[in-house]
Amino acid sequence: MSEAAPVASVLPPFRWVLLALVLLAVSAYALAERDLLMGGVLAAACAMGWVQTEWRAGGAARGLPRWASTLILVGVLLGAGGRLLQGAPAVSAFAQFLAAVIAVKLWERRQVRDYGQVLTLSAFLLIGATLTDVSLGVGVLLVVAAPLLAAGVMMYQLLAGAARAERPEPRAPAGAFVGLSALVLGAVLPLAVLIFVAVPRGVWFRDASLGVKRAVRVTGFGDEIDLTRAGPIRTSGRWVMNVRLTQGRAGRVLGGVGEHYHMRGAVLTRYEGSRWTEGEPSGSGTAVALETGQFVRISPDEPGGREVVQEVTAEAGPRVTVPLFMLLRPVSLEFGALERTVHVNVDHSAWTAERLGGEGTLTYRVLSIPMEAPPEEPGEPERRGPAGRAVRAAREIAWAQLRAAEMEPDPAVRPRGEDALAVRKLEAFLRLNYTYTLDGPATPLGVEPIDFFLEESRTGHCEHFASALAMMCRSIGVEARVVTGYLLSEFDADAGHYIVRDSHAHAWVEACVAPGVWRTFDATPPAEISRLAARQTSLLGRLSRLMDRAEESWNTSVVGFDRSQQLRLLGGEPGRGGVVEQAAGWLRGDGARERTRPGRVLGWAGGAVVVSVGLVWLWQVLRRRRRRAGEAHAGWGLPEDLRRDYDRLLRELSRRGESKPEWMPLSAFAREVASRDPEVGALVLEAALVVDAAAFGREGPARDADRSRVRAASRALRRLRR
Repeated sequence: MSEAAPVASVLPPFRWVLLALVLLAVSAYALAERDLLMGGVLAAACAMGWVQTEWRAGGAARGLPRWASTLILVGVLLGAGGRLLQGAPAVSAFAQFLAAVIAVKLWERRQVRDYGQVLTLSAFLLIGATLTDVSLGVGVLLVVAAPLLAAGVMMYQLLAGAARAERPEPRAPAGAFVGLSALVLGAVLPLAVLIFVAVPRGVWFRDASLGVKRAVRVTGFGDEIDLTRAGPIRTSGRWVMNVRLTQGRAGRVLGGVGEHYHMRGAVLTRYEGSRWTEGEPSGSGTAVALETGQFVRISPDEPGGREVVQEVTAEAGPRVTVPLFMLLRPVSLEFGALERTVHVNVDHSAWTAERLGGEGTLTYRVLSIPMEAPPEEPGEPERRGPAGRAVRAAREIAWAQLRAAEMEPDPAVRPRGEDALAVRKLEAFLRLNYTYTLDGPATPLGVEPIDFFLEESRTGHCEHFASALAMMCRSIGVEARVVTGYLLSEFDADAGHYIVRDSHAHAWVEACVAPGVWRTFDATPPAEISRLAARQTSLLGRLSRLMDRAEESWNTSVVGFDRSQQLRLLGGEPGRGGVVEQAAGWLRGDGARERTRPGRVLGWAGGAVVVSVGLVWLWQVLRRRRRRAGEAHAGWGLPEDLRRDYDRLLRELSRRGESKPEWMPLSAFAREVASRDPEVGALVLEAALVVDAAAFGREGPARDADRSRVRAASRALRRLRR
């Protein structure tokens, strides 16, 4: 027997959809936790349980005994509680519990409600993975799992309905189900995109934090440090600038393999909570406007023949202020050929400078001189105390290490001339006893990040090393500050300059080892930082850089989609007013305004109108179909071909003025028609015998010969009408 529309059982495809959804949820959880071994074990356990209970026995296998599964779940619950007591995030511990419960459920014998439980647990596990980590990998898995989850929920509704009706197994037209799934996704996805664009980060939930892992970061310069943002961090090979170094009046080129230089960008002196930021303005800043050939003084020193000249070519980027990177200690700054006046802010106390606005290629020249400490004069030690607040672990470890090196940690007793040597001792201690990594553990809530790095994790990246060294210096009376910028390490011998990339972004310490004399100290293990900053030219390196760019786009365009990104997408410009910013300000509840291009706004408005009209049209179509189905009473229990013949029969009767009430069986309606028109009533009664047998009988689906009797009745009615 052939049918025009294939009618398939729902249960077999639902089982495969359920398995795929479970594996995706477990994979997302493992990727969020950065534990692929645990993910592999859980995925294997889920797959073997599914094979044992679904594939081999068609869902009729006995499965795990109830006492065994209960015992396993109790052990899993105790393990999750132990992780919470150890300071693990609640979301992470709960997700681990969900993953284990899913694996156990797949080893048990299942009824229909158990399928619903596995579906629900998988959905919550996907949510837990998203709350734990919003990296690109987790996002891709979530996008793939979303349509499977929607299809699985619809299939489960069919199974649950069949179970309530005590039918053995639901059957549905495959094409109709696929079409319904596509319709649901087509209606939901545009709405989700519209909400995503209309409500960026920070509109309603400002400074909200769940205390769990954040998105995977990509290396790059930053003018502040947040130590709670532990790894993972991907290295990015994006080009930032080229730097040519020359020394002296002869212009001897500096640089080579293994030679490193620190290009300063921001000086961070204030530490509050877990963040390093620039201190309060010292009042020694200068705002100047420079033309081609003009220069500005950064420090009052005079070159002495050993000055180092830095010729920098950089991409300015879309930042409001562009940091100008330079070596310690800069004396003067001048720009190359300029098309218009450049506005520069100079901080003479921190020896930093930044350009205001502008995009495109930026060329400038900086002259720096090395700093030397004056000779120590004999006499009584200077009465000094700690140079600012220091965290507990930094002070305890710094004092213990100096005492072990037979040096005095108390700044009130130690000679000022030993400060540089004391800092070198602490720098060497961190280099030798701590491990560099871009994927360090997150600091538990309520724990001081520097204490956690020094005493618990003992692993971290350059920001942790620099923060720890700065605090240790302050605890022994040496003024210190954290500096962010780039480490020059990739030298192009043919071009005679250093190539600087995002992967060379770095943080280190500048310590005041004598009055007015600052020196650079870098506690990060040099071998590790050189290895990670090195340019990779292999196929694996190119693939890694491609992933870096994809991850960066994901972080900036999706995870970090905020108010400024929204305005750029809509064509807005900060601070200029306009329709889009007025709407965004209404959502935020403030009065900020920004300018937008009217064409872009009209385009979005037109798109919203099109979507609205489409939804109204879809609603009208569905309503007409529902009304037609109610008027024709097509019969949910009829095969597809017989249902169409049945619809045609009722339409022919309606054209003759004989409309069947919804509540009346066809056979009773045939007898009523026969009382008015015996010939028509006989035709309807002939068709009613076939329809009632197919819908309510036990002989199974109607045969072709039976369906032909219904079609014959419809044709006969049409001839009578003529």
